[in-house]
Amino acid sequence: MPVLPTIYKRNQGQTTRSLTAVGLVVALGAICYLINAYLLQVIPSNKPVTMEIHNTKGMALTDGWPTTENPKYAVGTLVTEQMIDEVEKAGLKKWKVAPAHPIPYAMYIQYCVPFLVFLVGAYFIFVLVNKERFADFLIATESEMKKVSWSSRQELLGSTAVVIATVVILAVIIWLADMIVIWGNQKLGVY
Repeated sequence: MPVLPTIYKRNQGQTTRSLTAVGLVVALGAICYLINAYLLQVIPSNKPVTMEIHNTKGMALTDGWPTTENPKYAVGTLVTEQMIDEVEKAGLKKWKVAPAHPIPYAMYIQYCVPFLVFLVGAYFIFVLVNKERFADFLIATESEMKKVSWSSRQELLGSTAVVIATVVILAVIIWLADMIVIWGNQKLGVY
């Protein structure tokens, strides 16, 4: 019987391991969102959508036209070029249609596949964060970060001011050098 993964060195490096897991879960969630968005485009369901009329060729009507009570084109009729021309002449810009050949249970595919990917990915993230070698690395990283002497607020503001002043002075020097080169090239007739 396979053994379920356990938490390696439970009380060590909790902050680093937790933040690493959260970052990986956020990335996994973004991937699952993209999978879902792709499947919503690729797998046709019977969900009606309102589209520009010129993009509806081959789709099925979900409402009768011109009216549902007195339809010239009934619900389920496939849209043709002739229909598009006739409806555009009548002044309509959008039409409520559905895919002509929807896939049964499309919603289950569109939402369950990303959910299963998320579950499997979350399991592997748990295993990764508790894998001996990786967990030891994260534990060591957290212990080294505790040894760092962080700058005080005043030191940080002073250092930031020095960096900004240096960047501004260098920008002015480079601008002046550029203007001198341009002026020299104009005098020599290069430009």
